[in-house]
Amino acid sequence: MPVSELLQPIADRPWTWITLLCATGLVLAWMGVQAGRWRWLVASAGCGVAALGVALIARFVPTPALMATQCVRGLVAAAEAGDIAAAQGHFAPDASWHMRSRERPGIGRERIDAALDALGSRHRIESNEEVSLEATTEAADLGVVEVGFRTVTASSYGMVPTRWRFEVRRASDGSWLIERVTWLTLAGRDPPDGGW
Repeated sequence: MPVSELLQPIADRPWTWITLLCATGLVLAWMGVQAGRWRWLVASAGCGVAALGVALIARFVPTPALMATQCVRGLVAAAEAGDIAAAQGHFAPDASWHMRSRERPGIGRERIDAALDALGSRHRIESNEEVSLEATTEAADLGVVEVGFRTVTASSYGMVPTRWRFEVRRASDGSWLIERVTWLTLAGRDPPDGGW
């Protein structure tokens, strides 16, 4: 088993580990000072070093969750810039687009491309803010990203909140491509069945 797979649980959720290690270190430091035991202070310092190690692991071990996040943020950056060809390049040839739930029937790649084309014209993005993002590793070659945005487009009446779910898989050439996108909500309600 490669080292990166062993470190994946740590790299996927580093803040959980860092918080746990820092809290343990603080408790040990307090107890060491109160009891006058230097060994507890050394253990406290060890917790601090371990927390730093977790931060370094999270920074340098590429996980499917991290790669999926980079892919989705690349798509968003391309869409915001109006670079439709670059945005289309983030999708797998057999990608599908689903409304409300990934279990519902999906729309094929042609419809995804048409929706992206609309971002270059009538639905051009004027401003976009990422308000939430959660990425998980589902398998060694699959990361899932759930992300929320507040977006103003040329066709909207102000800022519109949306939530999306992206399933991103490593392709045979090593690139990471979106194979399934689910539009979860539009302004807190179900999105329209046909997309925009």
